[in-house]
Amino acid sequence: MDAPMLDDTDRAALRARLAALPKIELHRHFEGALRLSSLAEIARTCRLDLPTEPEALRPYVQMTPETPRTMTHFLAKFAVLRQFYQSAEIIQRLAYEVVEDAAADNIRYLELRFTPKALTQASRLSFRDVIACMCHGAAQAQRQNDILVRLIVSLNRHESVQESAQAVYAALDQ
Repeated sequence: MDAPMLDDTDRAALRARLAALPKIELHRHFEGALRLSSLAEIARTCRLDLPTEPEALRPYVQMTPETPRTMTHFLAKFAVLRQFYQSAEIIQRLAYEVVEDAAADNIRYLELRFTPKALTQASRLSFRDVIACMCHGAAQAQRQNDILVRLIVSLNRHESVQESAQAVYAALDQ
């Protein structure tokens, strides 16, 4: 049986109804949920060698219709994104915004995953400090919005066992 065709009014009403429903998200990636406007502002403030207008920055940090659909092009976005994590304040701010945006989508429970190693590269912070920033930003957003957040520390298989162990122990200390 085919779904009934909806006109624009019905489609908008359905979209509004679905948006109003409380939701659970079990797999949101930190780096995939960053605000483009914040990244543009950080690029400007930190004088990164990147565009400072959101739409000009988009193809550097997001897959766009024009982006070739290859793993190389996808992974290149992460190399660019890792330039933005310049300080503890920036990491904390971005964590806050990701959780705030989830709450705005009426997500009531969020499992947010992040990779400490990725967040240490530009900032030179320790795993312990990066995880503390993520915890603090997420907790602050959780308190100020109607959302429960759990953080998941991700480890990349190409990282050393020693680095992975350091990240795990740093997470356990939080």
